[in-house]
Amino acid sequence: MPPYRVEDIVVTRCPMIQVSGIEQDYMQAYLEYKNGFLPNDGGWLNQPMKFSQIMIVMDKIMGKLEKKNG
Repeated sequence: MPPYRVEDIVVTRCPMIQVSGIEQDYMQAYLEYKNGFLPNDGGWLNQPMKFSQIMIVMDKIMGKLEKKNG
């Protein structure tokens, strides 16, 4: 696999091999978020800052992957 850059991270091997624990939780949370579900009651501003930041980063990564894969 050739090197692939996402933000400031260079990926040189399949990232699925490295996904475990908290990363799986982030991926599940992202899927729920994209389907309109938030972890806390209320809107976007009622969510924990860490959750909001992770969803923003994941959204950027997914956008780049979608653009790359057409």
